[in-house]
Formats: sequence, structure tokens, C-alpha cells
Amino acid sequence: MNDKTTGQSVIVWGGLVIDDEMPRSVEDYITEIKETGCPLGADGGKNGLMRGFQLAVPVISQHELDPFDVAHRVQEAGPGSERYDTESKEGLAVCVCGDQGGAVHYATRSRGVGIVIKARVPVDRMTVDGRDFLYTAVPELCKAEPQSFAPFLPLLKAAFSGIIETYIEAGRALTTDVQLLFRLVDYLVMDRRVIEGQLASRVDLFGRYGTAFRSAFGIRGGIVPSEIVDVVKADKLDVTEGEPQGGELRLLELVQRVRRR
Repeated sequence: MNDKTTGQSVIVWGGLVIDDEMPRSVEDYITEIKETGCPLGADGGKNGLMRGFQLAVPVISQHELDPFDVAHRVQEAGPGSERYDTESKEGLAVCVCGDQGGAVHYATRSRGVGIVIKARVPVDRMTVDGRDFLYTAVPELCKAEPQSFAPFLPLLKAAFSGIIETYIEAGRALTTDVQLLFRLVDYLVMDRRVIEGQLASRVDLFGRYGTAFRSAFGIRGGIVPSEIVDVVKADKLDVTEGEPQGGELRLLELVQRVRRR
């Protein structure tokens, strides 16, 4: 674990936007979050959830399985296996970042007033949010020749732990159906080694839709009031003196590289 953790809990940041057309003041929403936390389904008005987007969590427990055993399980279950249970509280999560800069990015990339929630949450309720990077990158990497992404491999391992290389190797047996590869990534985002790798990462990721972050997670079941450390306006935070950068990894560049081979 890195220096943001204490025992089995970790500091995370959530970036939210209070839309100009939401019915109450920004200060009212900040007070409400401090008092009620970030429960699932907290409504912010006509433009969607104020408390951040919900993330569907794979119906898999946190694990440290061998990726080749994972690939065998995925193959046996087949492409039609159930991936999510959104009717269960544990099947949904509130989205956060493992770095303050990522939260500020999400809080300021659309119209409205950005706010950033700082919270301390148990690591065992976390999953990696793979929507903006992993669910696109890993299927492409599993289908590609290893030499085509060799220059990117050190940064991939720095961002997601060394186990990602084994997942890519194991995934070569699943390339007949992209649904099998998506299921492989479901296991990857629930892998404790990958979660801890993301928490320790200093690699700047640039994913789909112009997203920029170092680490992205879901907190299963939402964030309760006792886990809230602070809630502030994003423009009050200085992210220019953050932790040193460990390189850049751009999804578009990665995908273009492996598809050319």
C-alpha cells in the first residue's frame, strides 16, 4: 500500500459537478454530502446524479487468482454468463479517483461548479473502474502480437501492477469472442493486486472521451457520512504540486499502435 492508506483503508477523491440548473446552492449540496455521504441514487436534479456516476460492479469477489485459472473459468462459463447484479446494493458503486488531480479533472470538465469529495474508505469495498481504459485496452492487447505493445508494457505494469502482463497472456485463449475478453477484464478489475497497483500508480492515464486520471475506482455500496473527510469547491484546490509523474499512457496511441501490426 502507499502512503495514502492506513491499515486497510485508503484516501480517495470524487469529482462532481453541480449543474447551473440544479435547484439549490452549491453550499447546500456540500453540507448535504457532509451529512449524508454519497449514497447510491442521490439525485442532483434533471441532469442526473449529483453524487457521481454509478458503476456496475462485476459479480465477482476481490481475489488474487492466477490469470490462467481465470481464463479457464471464463471459458467454461461461456459468453452468456451474468456479469452484473444491479438490483443489489453491493452490485453498484460510487465512482472516485485515487488521486486528487483526477477528481478535479472530472469536477471541471463540464458546465457548472465543480466540487471534490475527500473520503477514507475500506480497500475491500473497492473495484477498479475500467470503463475509460481497461475494457478497451485489454481486449486489444490480448489479440495483438506482444512485440507491438512491448514499448507500453512497463507503463501498463506501473499503472496496473505486473499481473496485467499475465492477464494479457492468459486472454489469448479467449480472443474468439470479445464477450469472453470483457469477462476477463471483470476479473482483472476485482483483482486485489490490480487495485493496489492503481492506488500506488504515478502514471497519468488518458482514456476514452478525453478523460485524464491516474487511478479510477468504484466504492461498492456508496460512501457513508463517517467516511467523508472533506468536501470543497474544486477551484479551491491546487493540483500543480502533486506527486511526481511516472509517465503517460494514452489509450488512443496504444490502440493505434497494436492495430497497425
